[in-house]
Amino acid sequence: MSGITSYTALLIILNTLLAINNYSCVRARPTIHVHVINGLTAESLHVHCYSKDDDLGQHLLAVSEHLDWSFRTSIFGTTRFTCEMNWAQGHGVFKVFWQGPTIQLRCYKNCIWLATATGLYLKDFSLDKFVFVYPWEKY
Repeated sequence: MSGITSYTALLIILNTLLAINNYSCVRARPTIHVHVINGLTAESLHVHCYSKDDDLGQHLLAVSEHLDWSFRTSIFGTTRFTCEMNWAQGHGVFKVFWQGPTIQLRCYKNCIWLATATGLYLKDFSLDKFVFVYPWEKY
């Protein structure tokens, strides 16, 4: 084989191995579900959630409505979703998912956030209850 042909064959083999490895990594990583629920009693909640790679857009949640999405985590441990939220009496920018033991112990693969008049609560499945995490910033 000539030098160029050997090089091309090596590149094809490496690309094939990388594709197989990436596919198996994607399949091995769990699917994470995030839910943001408007638990305010009489107000709409403006929500804009995003990560480094995905923008979920602007949403106006009526009372009791929710925003849900699912994704697989990064093999590098860098997945993070942030939500900007505001309503008549408060606002804030909140991390709603990040890769790490803190969030995994609390919500495992199903992170449920409840926005109330006092702030954001996360369903802690290890305790089987919602726990206070973030207060609102006042206008």
